[in-house]
Amino acid sequence: MSKNTSNKTPEENTAPEHASSERPVATHKLVWFPAKKNGWGWGKPCTWQGWLVMLIYLASIILFSVAIDPKVDLLPWSIAIGTSTLLLITMYVWKGDAPNWQWKTIDKKKRRLFK
Repeated sequence: MSKNTSNKTPEENTAPEHASSERPVATHKLVWFPAKKNGWGWGKPCTWQGWLVMLIYLASIILFSVAIDPKVDLLPWSIAIGTSTLLLITMYVWKGDAPNWQWKTIDKKKRRLFK
């Protein structure tokens, strides 16, 4: 006869050890690009990852503009810039808030700046 040295019943001993240590599934999405407060689309990045994506995009635009002269080779330059922009928009959709129309009223003090 084997001795049961643990405080668990035989039914509890047959349960897998990882069952109690499973993490709950996170439903909160880490947002890199918040939705704009006024209008449609995304605003400035709110995390370092979002800023890194923006810097990589800016560097790719500069690199492609230096490497490919748009005055000479417009089509390859356009394809490179379009691909970079498409990748940026993909990151906005994947890691950003859902864009929606939002309108705020402008304070009377700030309206003077727009006249």
